[in-house]
Amino acid sequence: TQLSTADLNIAKGGIKIQDAYHIYQDLQERFQTTSLLLNCLAVCHINQDRIDDALDCIKEAYDKDSNNVETLVNYVVALSFKGKSDLAKRHLSQLYESHQDHPIVKDWITKEQEFDMLAHSLLSNRDS
Repeated sequence: TQLSTADLNIAKGGIKIQDAYHIYQDLQERFQTTSLLLNCLAVCHINQDRIDDALDCIKEAYDKDSNNVETLVNYVVALSFKGKSDLAKRHLSQLYESHQDHPIVKDWITKEQEFDMLAHSLLSNRDS
């Protein structure tokens, strides 16, 4: 129930993010550190604009499992916030190659296609 409460607190946002962080931290101290808990802590850090702290958690999660979908997604997001687009693109490529059937990847691909279609449409209308 603690994990569910922390997840709900993240969804609520605002000051509840700090509550979620403390729950995840407590779980990490009482049990084994897992990629899941590290990614949850990273999400808390990202939501509190502590990107360097998030990257520390993500790096540790990546060391545990370099192909974990949540870790790769968090890497792409955090690196993008830090302006490290080349490194973010590398992890995005890894994500696309290794998790092409994951809902997040499918959603991102759909959004990229929609963006490309709209950009092409706007450019076509401008040239007319």
